[in-house]
Amino acid sequence: MKSILLVTTLVVLLINLLLGLVLQIYPLFNMGIECVIIVYSALLLFALQYAHFDIAFRIALSFIFAFLAVVNLVLGLVSPPKFEGNYYVVVIILIAAFKAVFMAVANVISKKVR
Repeated sequence: MKSILLVTTLVVLLINLLLGLVLQIYPLFNMGIECVIIVYSALLLFALQYAHFDIAFRIALSFIFAFLAVVNLVLGLVSPPKFEGNYYVVVIILIAAFKAVFMAVANVISKKVR
């Protein structure tokens, strides 16, 4: 599972980089946001694989994190190519923080269940 995640992350990151460099309609700002989202989501999924969660937590969190990563990718794609006053970026940051907090809470709950 870990090698599949690594290969998939690298392929998606490479495709994103190539599309950002080739397509004029895809601004470099959005490409950068998408790259950060891809790497952050992959790091969380890797951390989830190495964490000592029960299998139910791992499966549920994997689906939730993957779904939220897709939501973040869509938000990053439709985001205006500026940083200041960009509410899409604010929502992306809030979702990223939510995922980190959710994983920490799941870690506490998983330890209490054992």
